[in-house]
Amino acid sequence: MIKGQIAIEEYTTGNTEHQWNLKKIQSAHKVLTTYSYKKGEVNKGYTNRTLYINLNTGMIQEKPVTDEMKKSSRVAGDSD
Repeated sequence: MIKGQIAIEEYTTGNTEHQWNLKKIQSAHKVLTTYSYKKGEVNKGYTNRTLYINLNTGMIQEKPVTDEMKKSSRVAGDSD
């Protein structure tokens, strides 16, 4: 488990009680692919990379965030 993550057995919404059958849930799923990555340096909350997943081929790769992507993101956020 990742630090700060809540175990599903301990998860409550406060509205509903759930009875989780983890073995049943896990047996109904299969791992299609895995991907390992190194944590990047965080700058102002960002690592300047994206995760690209091709659902047709199962290919997963990291791609850098370009300056153009950052500019278009700022422009979209300016329309308040």
